[in-house]
Amino acid sequence: MKEISVVLTTYMLGKYIRVAIESVLKQTFKNYELIIIDDGSTDSTEQEIFKFKDERIKYIRQDHSGLPAKARNKGIEIATGKLIAFFDGDDFWYPGKLQRCLEIFNNDSTVDILCHDLSFSRLNDGKVFKRRFFGPYQDDMYKQLLLKGNALTASSTVMKRSIFSEDRYLFSEDKKFFSTEDYDLWLRLAKSKRYRFFYLPEILGAHRVFENSATLSNIERHTLNMLYLFDENEKDPGFDEKGLKRVIKKRKSQVMFSAALAFNYHKKFSQSLAWHLKAIKQYPLYLKPYLTFFASLFRIKLGYL
Repeated sequence: MKEISVVLTTYMLGKYIRVAIESVLKQTFKNYELIIIDDGSTDSTEQEIFKFKDERIKYIRQDHSGLPAKARNKGIEIATGKLIAFFDGDDFWYPGKLQRCLEIFNNDSTVDILCHDLSFSRLNDGKVFKRRFFGPYQDDMYKQLLLKGNALTASSTVMKRSIFSEDRYLFSEDKKFFSTEDYDLWLRLAKSKRYRFFYLPEILGAHRVFENSATLSNIERHTLNMLYLFDENEKDPGFDEKGLKRVIKKRKSQVMFSAALAFNYHKKFSQSLAWHLKAIKQYPLYLKPYLTFFASLFRIKLGYL
């Protein structure tokens, strides 16, 4: 049995998949399997993968589902490692990533879910433009995830496989959770209070940002799905008792504001104005939408990425 199963999911990333795979094969820790789930790519993805000759690689091509959750769940089904490290096909890891994460799990058996920091780099030139901090985490992880947003990301998350194989958790394949399926899973796990989230404040990989990413190319869909996610959590009978409803109004406003900025970045100023107004109406005390509203009104493009 391998110590770690790396579940790499990809769709139409033939130009970039080589770097991702190489970053796994260059890991200082070697006792892993690399499970690549291709969600029906029709570009050069398959040809690029077949260039690698390594017995640790398992390649599965499935019919296109359009759902990252379905590809990840397929990888989970195949995985045999004690730990599962998720990985998106347009990202890459630094050589010590798996070794460092394994050390944490070996040194502290109470850790169930680990997430580390990432660099964000532009896909066209490789330039790093920011560091993404995902912690620190608190005892009430469910509340933190709701109030502060998604504090984990797939390519920097390593989890005990037993969460899936024994406790039967999976990523939701509901289309209304498209692009938010990971956030939904973290919330469900945190809400159960059965698992310990561990934040490792080290940069162990990089997320490559490009304009056709799910959240940028599907701005409206992603925003509506985020709002749906909050609505679903608010349905919990004990939700209001935790004093979260008022704060969730602001979180929804922040999501709407993000949509406004994204539309502005794509020079879709009328849509940007509409989402600015929705954000203000949702939570009038949230000041940021007021500051950028006039940029869209006067058709001034702001930096989003």
